[in-house]
Amino acid sequence: MGQDKKAEGGRLTFILARGLGEAFVARDVDPAAIHDFLVSEGAGSAGAAA
Repeated sequence: MGQDKKAEGGRLTFILARGLGEAFVARDVDPAAIHDFLVSEGAGSAGAAA
């Protein structure tokens, strides 16, 4: 994800939604929080693409 075209200075830019029509830009997302969330949702399971 760090090599994504939306990454600036190694930091990702996320477009998130609070609700319908309530999108916002987040540039201060903690990479550890992203990792923990993805793992809790099954990312990195056996057979998953690296």
